[in-house]
Amino acid sequence: KMNVKMEKTSDNNWKIESIIKAGGGIFSRTEKALFTVNKWSIKPLIWSRKERILFSKKNYLVTFDWDNSKIIFDEDGNKGTITLLPDYLGPATGPLLLRLKLREAGLDNLPNQVVNNVYFKGEIKRRTFSVHDLEIVTTPLGEFEAIKVARVRSDEDPREQIFWFAPALDFSLIKIINDDGKQKRELIISAYNSN
Repeated sequence: KMNVKMEKTSDNNWKIESIIKAGGGIFSRTEKALFTVNKWSIKPLIWSRKERILFSKKNYLVTFDWDNSKIIFDEDGNKGTITLLPDYLGPATGPLLLRLKLREAGLDNLPNQVVNNVYFKGEIKRRTFSVHDLEIVTTPLGEFEAIKVARVRSDEDPREQIFWFAPALDFSLIKIINDDGKQKRELIISAYNSN
């Protein structure tokens, strides 16, 4: 079970937090991201994640220092810096920008693909997503038409990442399939509050 909360903290500043607890307390993960939104663009500020599996704990902290054009990371003891460019996103803000781009385009003018540059494990990854037609997605809240967006990978790469965004819920993310090649996970929205 995963809980996700996004809230405005000041003028253009936002915070998103996701919490996962599983296996009767065997596994837990809390992920937070602070970022700014300026019309159709997102600027990450801080991303953090704390994980616990049994007695093992891992902590991750990434700071996006826009004044000095640096990303400073400390991910479970792996520390470093890399150059920060204007279109770079954080791990949690990549899917949010997909949502903004779909909302900006509107249903009559959806792009064929979206390309994001996302920080991931000490590197910037160029991620391409193909945008597909509307599909009906069944959720505990009912059925929704949703735009399917799939990560483009090479034919040799068995991994899969697919998102569904529902225009009726302000293009909110309502379903995710994530297969990292080891385990396939499916998340479906079960509650929605727009306050």
